[in-house]
Amino acid sequence: MNIESHDAALEARIQKQLQSTASGSVEEVLLRLLETQEEQDRWLLENRETINAKVRRGIEQLDRCEGIPEDQLDAHPANLKSQTQMSVRFVLAPQAALDLVEIWRYIKRCSVLCPLTGSRTESQFLPDA
Repeated sequence: MNIESHDAALEARIQKQLQSTASGSVEEVLLRLLETQEEQDRWLLENRETINAKVRRGIEQLDRCEGIPEDQLDAHPANLKSQTQMSVRFVLAPQAALDLVEIWRYIKRCSVLCPLTGSRTESQFLPDA
């Protein structure tokens, strides 16, 4: 099978992957990308219920205005670990905050490989929303 591309930007991205992964051919790059996508799809399928529960819990907390400001999100897990007492009012349950950070970091990581991931998230995980 021959695959032909008329998109210079796509060809540049494939060439970049070819160089950065030390793949021997475009076929190896495509195989690696397909394997990565298939693994992500498998993981999402296996963890869909858990992810849905975590996202719903986070949305419920946000609906109650119990969110963490975005500029504090990355520092929040470290702050939780370093605190020995609850002298600060928590707006999110600690585990829920960690769950959300974990989910969104995963989505961000996946979005680098597939920019449509972020836009698919709500429809994939919250079909009733």
